Formats: sequence, structure tokens, C-alpha cells
Amino acid sequence: MSWFGNASAAQSFTNTVEMLLRAGADVNAVNKEHRSSLLLATMHGNTDVVKALLQAGADANHADRRQRTSLIYASETGRKEMVRLLLDAGCNVNAADENQMTSLMLANRYGHHKIIELFVETGADKNQLTSVVGRGKMFLEKSPVKGKKVNETFKVTKSEEQTVTGKVYESN
Repeated sequence: MSWFGNASAAQSFTNTVEMLLRAGADVNAVNKEHRSSLLLATMHGNTDVVKALLQAGADANHADRRQRTSLIYASETGRKEMVRLLLDAGCNVNAADENQMTSLMLANRYGHHKIIELFVETGADKNQLTSVVGRGKMFLEKSPVKGKKVNETFKVTKSEEQTVTGKVYESN
């Protein structure tokens, strides 16, 4: 494992990461799990480090051994600002992990509807929303949850061809 990877994964190490970058550290170095510094910073929720790494040219679409990208980790944990940074850096919104789960599917599974809206606005395949029944909150208009009360509804329209409507059901 690189020292650079360790520094980026820790909270509040933006200055250390920036110093390592200035000293010529490989921004795309990976550890034994094939996780880059960008993946580690994303997993640990350090937005400032993610910004610094992206500005230094980190590969926004790098995937670990499980084929999980930074975008997948950020959407699964509901980090909207980080998701926006990664999308702006060119992350593939439709990339899937080893279980064929995409960022949109994971945001759906964990009830992060603001991230779902962001993905639909940026071109995610909206048909993914009807292909997963996750735990907790669900956004599945075509698959209502028997016995669950609808807490809210939402609608996202990008264009005439791409509109997503859904219902947020109470959590388990």
C-alpha cells in the first residue's frame, strides 16, 4: 500500500495530500485491493481530498477489485456534493460493479432521492430504477410495496423522453 493512499483515506489530510502531489506522488497509485487514493478518499467521505485528487488528474473512473468506482461509493453513502464532483470529472454514471449494481441502483436502494434526481438529470439509464428492489426506502413506481405507506412522491424531468416518477415508501 502506498503512503499516498493512506494519507488520502484519513480524514482532514488535504494538506498532506497536496504536499505529496507537489512532491510528485502518483495520483493513481493503488493498494493491494486495487483502490486508488481517490477511491479511498471517497469511501471515507473526504470531499476536500477528492477535489484535490481530481484537480491533480486522478482517474475518476478507476474501479477496485470489486469493480466499484468512486461514484458507486459516493452514491451508496448519499454524498451528493461528492457525486456532483465526480460527475463533473467525467465519471461513467452507468458503470456497474461485480454484482451489476450501478450508482443509480445503489442510490435507489438506500433512499438517496436527491442523488437519483442528479443522475437522471445527467443521463443515467432511468430503466435501472425498476430493476432493483432494495432495502429501506424505495423509488419503484411500477413495484409498489404491499402494506407500506407512501411518504412522498417525486418527479424528475430531463426531457420529453426522460422522465422519472416515483414514490418513496416508509423505511423498513
